[in-house]
Amino acid sequence: RVDFILSRDRIAYALEANTIPGFTTHSLLPRAAAKEGLSMSDLCVKIIETAYSSLVTRRSSLVKRGRRYAPQDTR
Repeated sequence: RVDFILSRDRIAYALEANTIPGFTTHSLLPRAAAKEGLSMSDLCVKIIETAYSSLVTRRSSLVKRGRRYAPQDTR
């Protein structure tokens, strides 16, 4: 995971790269979300919904370009 901070003039700065990230109520992202009124539960739901929406959009884009989406066999 890579943590970024966004300056007032909308420039993103990388803070750190962490290969073993934690995700607790004391972590930076949940604390920032809490300042915006988003609970830890709502933050988790938002992350999942955003990832799912991105996947659906990507699959749709691949189909429109004539490519088939074939999920990896996980067996």
